[in-house]
Amino acid sequence: MIKVLFTAGGSGGHIYPIVSVAREIKKIAQERNLQVKMYFMGNTFFGKQELRAEGVKIIYLPGGKLTRYFSIKSPWELLKTLFDIIESLIIIWFIMPDVILSKGGPGSLSVGFIGRLYGSRLIIHDSDSIPGLTNRILGHIANSIAISFGEAGTYFNKNKVTVTGNPIRLSLLYGKKQENKKRKVIFFMGGSQGADALNNLVKESLRDLLKKYIIYHSSGKNNYQKLVKNLKEVYGVDIIKEKNYKIRAYFDEKEIAYIYAQSDLVVARAGAGDIFEIAALGLPSILIPLPESASDHQRKNAFYYARSKACVVIEQENFKPSILLDQINNILDNQELYKEMSVSAKNFSKPEAAKNLAKFLIEN
Repeated sequence: MIKVLFTAGGSGGHIYPIVSVAREIKKIAQERNLQVKMYFMGNTFFGKQELRAEGVKIIYLPGGKLTRYFSIKSPWELLKTLFDIIESLIIIWFIMPDVILSKGGPGSLSVGFIGRLYGSRLIIHDSDSIPGLTNRILGHIANSIAISFGEAGTYFNKNKVTVTGNPIRLSLLYGKKQENKKRKVIFFMGGSQGADALNNLVKESLRDLLKKYIIYHSSGKNNYQKLVKNLKEVYGVDIIKEKNYKIRAYFDEKEIAYIYAQSDLVVARAGAGDIFEIAALGLPSILIPLPESASDHQRKNAFYYARSKACVVIEQENFKPSILLDQINNILDNQELYKEMSVSAKNFSKPEAAKNLAKFLIEN
């Protein structure tokens, strides 16, 4: 029996790579007739259904956050961290995992340290070009370190580092494409938590966009109802009647696979998950880094990816409707540029990341 323990924070950027790795572990176990048990320890309320569907048992942690400064929340975060440690000491003793995969984020520091204390092998995977604080600390005691962006390796012992790329859900690559499209399709992705600046820009640009394109818009759950109401009352867009505009707070996995298959261009934030999905599909993209991201990692992600010539980066302070429309038209109206960006995206991608990481967990 091989016991695998995942630990991470609760965002989509943490959870979806774990879901993809768990799927590959199940495949390997079936092919090799192995018995595997998988567990997840973290503070997630997001993605529980997806984890459980892969046979992963979820154990909730309070998830104390590491901060580089003192604030009014610091005593509360310290208390949560104390509970993380106590719970990890008890739970991991009973599980005794063979290997732990840490994606970083709240709660995973205690899991990683306690796991190593009990003799479990610790592997960390960091999605971003600037690793999170938790994984940087765990890197000192980890057996192996996997990273998505090569430049993240400078933060770790180079002898432990392997560049794997970011694990993605392979189902997203096989949506059914509609034939004979009359318009090109743009997918605006607000992320699992939403992106107000991106949503507002879509809102302001929508009338012009709909003259020429079909728009899919994942707004995130935050302020979805307010956004829909504002679209109708201020901008005159009724989402029920407008056939070329489809907005949801959140598209599920099958819907995203379908939308990706139709899309000609993606406009998104610069989280590693989105970048590696877009790249694997060979889709040109416009990235708008989140200015408030920890250590400015989204900006670093975006410009690292832009060096491959697969995307255009627009800083949020320059993110205006006229600039957005110019960039969209420039990419979609220029076949030579479009092809170059598509090929560059494919060359950047690492669709085998989940499979390789799963093998690493099971075999070593």
